[in-house]
Amino acid sequence: MIATVLLIAFTIAIGGILSVWLSGYTKTATTTVETTTEAEIKCASSILFVKEAKYSTTSNWITAIVSYEGGSEDLYNFTITVAKGGYFNTTTISTYTKTSPLKAGQIFAQNMTSSDMSNIANLIPPDLVRVRAVCQDTVSKIGECKSGQACMKAG
Repeated sequence: MIATVLLIAFTIAIGGILSVWLSGYTKTATTTVETTTEAEIKCASSILFVKEAKYSTTSNWITAIVSYEGGSEDLYNFTITVAKGGYFNTTTISTYTKTSPLKAGQIFAQNMTSSDMSNIANLIPPDLVRVRAVCQDTVSKIGECKSGQACMKAG
């Protein structure tokens, strides 16, 4: 009889502990999803374009002209990736940070030479110029220009 009472009490105690833990876990997971969803919604209208990707086969340089069109959220922590075949190189753009972001309607040009990209000769003419920025600390916004598109131009 005592063993049965102890077994029931032990089962109820374990159930109570699991209930408290599960409640906290559910609340944390819900908050995380809510925060991420809010950021995604705020950044949804932010459009990042690579308006032009110019390159020189003789001087070994690539220039990306990037435009932030639409949206109301700031973009920052930019990287530009240039790819061709099995080669690629990513350059960090330190101009636009969280405290000094790119605002909607602004345009910037980034020139990349051999001092920025050690294997630049292998990247010209590029197959792809991709620009990535961060919006709301968690959402990536990407713009790109691919070989064969009007934005890819020899200079």
